[in-house]
Formats: sequence, C-alpha cells, structure tokens
Amino acid sequence: MLKFLIKVKQLIKNINKQGPILILLLLIIFAAIRYDYFGTWKNISNIFRQVSMIGLCAVGVTFVIISGGFDLSVASMAVLSGCAAAVLGNNILIAIAAPLLIGIMGGLLNGLIVTKIKVVPFITTLSTSMVFKGIALLLTNSKSTPIQTGIASRFAVLGQGNIMGIPIPTIIFIIICCIAVYISRYTKFGRHVYAVGANESASRSMGVRADRVKLIVYTISGFTASLAGLILASRLNAGQPTGANNWEMNALMATIIGGTLSTGGVGKFQGTFIGVLLLGFIQNILNMEGTLSSWWQDIIMGTLLVLVIVLQRNEQRTLFK
Repeated sequence: MLKFLIKVKQLIKNINKQGPILILLLLIIFAAIRYDYFGTWKNISNIFRQVSMIGLCAVGVTFVIISGGFDLSVASMAVLSGCAAAVLGNNILIAIAAPLLIGIMGGLLNGLIVTKIKVVPFITTLSTSMVFKGIALLLTNSKSTPIQTGIASRFAVLGQGNIMGIPIPTIIFIIICCIAVYISRYTKFGRHVYAVGANESASRSMGVRADRVKLIVYTISGFTASLAGLILASRLNAGQPTGANNWEMNALMATIIGGTLSTGGVGKFQGTFIGVLLLGFIQNILNMEGTLSSWWQDIIMGTLLVLVIVLQRNEQRTLFK
C-alpha cells in the first residue's frame, strides 16, 4: 500500500510537470490529421507571430509570480506603449526607445507601490492598469492613431517582418525567453527571485534584499509588456487604445498552465513557453473549425487552468500525515 501511494504521488507530480507538453502534442497531432492547412509553414509561423506578444507579457508575469507577486497591468502597459510609439514617434529611435522607457518606469512604479507603500500586488496593478489605460486614451483622444508617415515603413518591420522566413516577433520572444531561462538558472538574482517567492521572511534572514528583487521583477514585467505593445503597434501600423484585450489574463493563464505556482517560489520559463503555445494552437484550431465560437477558447483555457491549479494543490499536499 505504501508503494502504491508513493507511485500515485509521483504520478500526480509527473502529470503536473509534463501535462502541458502532452496536451500540446495531442493538439498538434489532432490538428495535423484534421486540417490539411495546419501543418504548413505559413500557418505555423502565423501562430508563433500571434502568440509572441502574449508570450512577452507572460515572461514578465512569470518573473513576478515566481517572486510571490501579481501583475494585472501588462495589457494596459502594452496599450500605452503602442500609443506612445504612435504619438511620440517622430523618428524611429524615439518610436522604439520612448515606449520601452515608459514600460520600465511603469513597472518600477508598480514595484515601488508594492515595496514602499505596502499595497498588495493585486490592488496595486489593478489600479495602475486603469491609470495606464486612461493615459493611453488621453494620448490618442480615444481613437486609433496611425504611426507617423516618415517612419511607418521601417517601424512596420518590427511586427510584420521576417528573418530567413521566421517572424521577427517570434525571434524576439525566443531571445527574451532564453535570457529569462539563463537569469533564472545561472544568476544570483534568479536564485533570489525563487527564494523571495518561496519564503520572503526566510530569504530576508539570509541577507536577500527582497524589496530590490521585487522592484526588478516588476520593472522586467513593465519592459516586456511595453515590448509587446511595440510589436502590436507595428503590426497594426497604429497605436490602438482599445487593443490587447484580455492579454493580462492570457499571460497569467500561460504562466500557471506552464507550471508556475500561483503562490510563488516555483516555476520555469520553459513551461511558460509551452503554455503560450497552447493558447495559440487552441485559438488556431478554433479558427480552422469555423463552426465554433471563439468564446470556446476562454472555456477551454479556463477549464485547463482550474485543472492545473488543482493538480498543483494536490502536489503540495502531503499524502502522509
């Protein structure tokens, strides 16, 4: 009986770790059999291009959640950055640098409110999300604002261009993911992020500067969200104040489905990458099916999210008391 319980515990752990990959593989096999167009490079590259923006937001969100925090402001930050590129971008350097700086400052603001004023992350980022969205609406007068003519063609390359047939947004997403993996695995800061998320009090007693870690992870989240917003503006050739709908929830779902514990301290960026792909392939399959409402994506992903959280909770519980 004892051996059986140990095997059950190990099975739950393996399902939680490998489940997203298995689901992704099953989806790919199903879609490849059912849809002739699915396996074409044009379709696959389009999926990667689409998910890259959510993926960039998810990388930042993963850093925040591993540290024990929460970030609901990524969608609004992306929108604000895209609008800033359209309004402020009288040359290509300003069109790229100004939104990224805004993202960094916005993320730093979130971190300062959480660490210095001690407002809980959920309330902090919900509030700043409304502020960022409001500023975007003011900048654009609530209208879609085209990228300025003098830089439009060059700016469009960021979101619409390819390098050796690979979408530039995909290349950016993969590079950011690789950097995140390196930071989390091989740097002192990465170890501190996990330590703060697992037990902030214990990490402080070991000399970890928890507040500084939080400031940095929120700043990273702001930066990656603004980068996603730049790509969105480049794809649309405009700053769209009503864009990026539900990006914050999609980024959160991709992060948790990828194996990051919502309570902090545990998570891998490779898992977030798989979670982002799951979002993209599910949406693509629904589009190909044609007869199903796009709302099914929310139903499917919501159900999957609940199942993953249940598995995570089961893994955290001890079978022997």
